[in-house]
Amino acid sequence: MRCKPGVVIPACLASHNLSPPITTSSDPVQGSFPDMKDPIQKAWVDTFRTLQLKSNQDPTFGESIGAYTSPCSIAASKERSYSGVAYYSPAKDRPNLHLITAAHVEKIVFTEDSTHGDAVASGVQFLHHGISTFVKARKEVLLSSGVFGYENHYVGENLQDHVFCGSSFEVNDGVKTMVVVRDPAIRDAGLKQYKESRMGPFAHGPSYSFAHVPLNAHEPVQPPTTEVLKRGITEFFDDFPSAKLQYRFIQRMTESPVEATTTHFLARHPANYISTLAMLSHPFSRGHVQIKSVNLQEPPTIDFKYMSHPLDGEIYGRHMMFHDDLVRTEPLASLLKPNGKRLPPGKIQLRWKVPLS
Repeated sequence: MRCKPGVVIPACLASHNLSPPITTSSDPVQGSFPDMKDPIQKAWVDTFRTLQLKSNQDPTFGESIGAYTSPCSIAASKERSYSGVAYYSPAKDRPNLHLITAAHVEKIVFTEDSTHGDAVASGVQFLHHGISTFVKARKEVLLSSGVFGYENHYVGENLQDHVFCGSSFEVNDGVKTMVVVRDPAIRDAGLKQYKESRMGPFAHGPSYSFAHVPLNAHEPVQPPTTEVLKRGITEFFDDFPSAKLQYRFIQRMTESPVEATTTHFLARHPANYISTLAMLSHPFSRGHVQIKSVNLQEPPTIDFKYMSHPLDGEIYGRHMMFHDDLVRTEPLASLLKPNGKRLPPGKIQLRWKVPLS
């Protein structure tokens, strides 16, 4: 992704740590940083600094903690940048390019090479609107598969996903969230500004504010916690061949004061709220994808098994408790309405459920 810094002071929003390849790449898919100072984005970064969680290196390197401002998929033209406009649009009028959507590949057809006796891919058979069609390859067949629909022995196992949730807090009157979507007058004015100058609320992406947070951000990782981690790994490890090695890796990250176990981010809402959310970076829980029919059009069974490993809930719960620390800390605390609404209501409280004895 090619990213172009905006006119804001990079250090102000902690975007100055991003490495040159990210900010100077010539990749057709473009991104950009915000080009105007936003009090919510700045408060997010400064609040983590107050909590001594300061980003001091490129967050994409995997060894960074603290808050930062991420680029969003908005090009310099202030239009959304994605693979369709970056790669397909420039090539769509080529006479040798034909894109068929809503097609389901049934099989790759192989023929025997008369010279060497090897099997050679000679074409593709696909289903389109109920009609089976064969396309002969003049030169070669390129195979590209997604995450789902290509399950085999162990291929569909060890499935992981980053579950996330959060809390929403009412902000003070005058703090700009996504009220532009709710108020017709503000929305129309914003659209007019965007059409005339490519500026305003519609010239920006939905989320720029992220943070990498270690488990000890809410409370130090004490010996009882370490014992719980060891017991949880020993008694609940998955039977996937490499699961135990993966669990040991996650344990080291969890016990480290400088390794992030979640990614936190901030979202805005039309009803004058902001949300702080946490996403589990390396879950212990493992799911699977399984073929359930010989019919190629029958979708596979997908089961992520969220929170099936007890340690995920324990670790994640502590990061949710960290949100209470976050919203009580300045300068973010000053943006929230005193005694304002919170969804869900009440503070988060929990204790270890994995037995110590």
